Amino acid sequence: MGYVPLLLLLNKNYIYNSDIAYRKGLDNFRTIVQELIKNKINLFFISSFPQGDRFSPFSMIQRDLTYPFYRVNIQNYKLEELKTSNTKFFEEINDIVTKEGGVVIDPYHYLCNDGVCPVASDVGIPFYRDESHFTTQYVKAKVEYLDFLLSN
Repeated sequence: MGYVPLLLLLNKNYIYNSDIAYRKGLDNFRTIVQELIKNKINLFFISSFPQGDRFSPFSMIQRDLTYPFYRVNIQNYKLEELKTSNTKFFEEINDIVTKEGGVVIDPYHYLCNDGVCPVASDVGIPFYRDESHFTTQYVKAKVEYLDFLLSN
């Protein structure tokens, strides 16, 4: 069985500012998916994952004039805060993958619990190294939704 990494990069500003660009982007993505499926490639599409300013460890530190000269301020995201900006687009992308015979992996189901997407552990260790990239330690310990691909 072969696996082909497919990275979907779309300029969000370009796509959302033009209905023609939005449709063209979806049509091009559909063509790529159809071609992969036609060539018997197992397609696993990782949908959008939680990201935002509060995930960055730098946003968790607030300077202070008194000792210890900083405060740690961890603010988790509510799931609805994260899923509103790209919801329609990713629903359409996910539908394309599913209808063509691929498998959609939605990280939100694995990374968020009870409507909350945590930015750090209970003891304050950040899960992200910036606003959109996990730390290596977090991936090794907690990101298990791709394990089935690596174990085959």
